[in-house]
Amino acid sequence: HDDVLLAKSISLGRTVTIITLTAMLLAVTFLFAILRKLLIRPIQKLGQAAREVGRGHVLVPIDIDSRDEIGELATTFREMGENLHHYHEQVRYVAYHDNLTGLPNRLMFMDYLNRATTAARREQQGLAVLFLDIDNFKRINDTLGHQTGDKLLEAFADRLSKQLRETDIVSRPTVEDAPNVFARLAGDEFIILLPRTTATSEAEKVARRILKSLSEPFNITMQELHVSTSIGIALYPEDGNTAGDLLKHADIAMYHAKKLGRNNYQYFSKKLNEASAEKLKIENKLRHALENKALELHYQPQVNLVTGQLSGVEALLRWEDPELGKVSPAVFIPIAVEFGLIVQISEWVINEACRQAQQWITAFNFPVIMSINISAVHFNGNSLESMIADALKTSGLNPGNLELEVTETSILQDLNQAGQTLDTFKNMGLQLALDDFGTGYSSLSYLMKLPFDKLKIDQSFIFNLKKDSKGTAIVAAIINLSHSLGMHVIAEGVEQEEHMQMLLQMHCDQVQGYYISRPLTAGQFEEFVRQRNRQSA
Repeated sequence: HDDVLLAKSISLGRTVTIITLTAMLLAVTFLFAILRKLLIRPIQKLGQAAREVGRGHVLVPIDIDSRDEIGELATTFREMGENLHHYHEQVRYVAYHDNLTGLPNRLMFMDYLNRATTAARREQQGLAVLFLDIDNFKRINDTLGHQTGDKLLEAFADRLSKQLRETDIVSRPTVEDAPNVFARLAGDEFIILLPRTTATSEAEKVARRILKSLSEPFNITMQELHVSTSIGIALYPEDGNTAGDLLKHADIAMYHAKKLGRNNYQYFSKKLNEASAEKLKIENKLRHALENKALELHYQPQVNLVTGQLSGVEALLRWEDPELGKVSPAVFIPIAVEFGLIVQISEWVINEACRQAQQWITAFNFPVIMSINISAVHFNGNSLESMIADALKTSGLNPGNLELEVTETSILQDLNQAGQTLDTFKNMGLQLALDDFGTGYSSLSYLMKLPFDKLKIDQSFIFNLKKDSKGTAIVAAIINLSHSLGMHVIAEGVEQEEHMQMLLQMHCDQVQGYYISRPLTAGQFEEFVRQRNRQSA
């Protein structure tokens, strides 16, 4: 009996143990399931979300809605993603938009243009690029200040936007849903993309609307400002197959519009491209010539008309390239100005002319006056005074033996500033000459205000010197006026004995031209001086 009881007791214990273990296993399984649902799976989701954020996908959906600490962490994670997305959008906007007008910038525009050309190629359609530049914008900035200039740019952009069709999207459009894309490139440059154009007249209509809209003045800071623009138009595929070519050719066409008087539009042409390529070639060679000291000064003698004695010499810049041959200053000087080389070239001219003048004064023992031309760009800059002072100091040349020739164009850009600059040079002891008188405004009022020592009559007047002609009367009037204002007069372009005699009768002080001598190299000029010395001995 005891054995039976013991056996049942053992069996019962096993049953209880099995039940207990089963219950424990079920409890553990249940607890693990709850733990997995409440903790492990949310942590895995957060971990996956963190990896997606690491890949740059900041707006990752996180399906966790619990109100415990994990839920709070998920909410924080979602907020962080939204903040990062907002920050990335701001950075992207700044990177791809102009901060003044809010228009797409060059980087974004080139992306549009690349996609537009790809679409045009695929669909065998055309497109147009309009390159705009505000005429004389620098003058507005300089006279009224950059703040006014910025407000004008904003108003200009707004008015341009209104000339596009109502369906056009000005800011952040896509090529697929926007017929036109309008962007500000830099400074006062703007560009418009007209995708899917079917005729050249479409671009022309937009250009005309823009020019017409600008006939109305802008009211900026209580001032009426009249603004015009020059527009260049390039068409796909006629003017280029790539975004870069189209933009470059529209730019070239815009500069052509400026040369033709501004406030107009011009289409790109193959001829313009060839001219632009030639200009770039000359600029590159001119830069190397400057670096390799391949430029040269020639010197044209100036003679006192009464005594016949050599009174001065004008330094004239010359350049001969091994490939291009002799390049006219009328060709390379404007290119030097456009590409920012003129100040470096002027510095070399000033130093070389001063050095040469002092050498001749020492060698020939006569007070030659060296005359040099000053470009409008350099004259209106800030470095000319110190540059001349350094050249005089280095060469040992007396300031009275250096004459600066400036044109009417240089001084009339800002008459007050020109007066201050000329007074500075006068106080340094330099001689001052007004060059090419008669070719510009020829205003008599500024002649009384500015401290010129000499007036140079342009050669176009001398060519027309004939007895009883209007040209002769004008020259005589200029000479008399100059003398009454205390200025000497020199006539350029004298090529005939008849001109010499007529100018002598008019009491002109000095002459310069082929009748006396062509421009000479330094060695030729020295021989010219020796020969005249032998003749007068």
